Amino acid sequence: MAAVNGFGRELEREADEVGLERTAAAGYDPRQGPRVFELLEDDRGDDSRMEIFFFGSHPRLDERIADMKEILSTRYSGVVGGDRTTDTRDFQMRMRVLVRDDAAENIRLGRLGNAEVEIARVLDLVRTIRSPTI
Repeated sequence: MAAVNGFGRELEREADEVGLERTAAAGYDPRQGPRVFELLEDDRGDDSRMEIFFFGSHPRLDERIADMKEILSTRYSGVVGGDRTTDTRDFQMRMRVLVRDDAAENIRLGRLGNAEVEIARVLDLVRTIRSPTI
């Protein structure tokens, strides 16, 4: 447990900041950074789960969203989209295997609601491939 809890909130904030820097450097829209934590917050689930116990030292999601927004306002205030990659259909197609695999992991962990949402996302993408709109 010490190995997990040894990483405090400041290190977690630093990891979030570096992650944002790296995704921006890779060409992704940094303005999507807070969205990651908003999605996690929407999907938080039961706070009594063991995960919450083990990762309790991590910043709360609302703090992480606020931190991301602060970083965006100071370091990325001039970013206006342009040719940066956002959540496009092409990106979703590339991510579908990851989403599918995460759904399988959620099934294994008993998170059936999460798995159902992820499987529906993948199936919706597959359906659009098989029956394109003309």
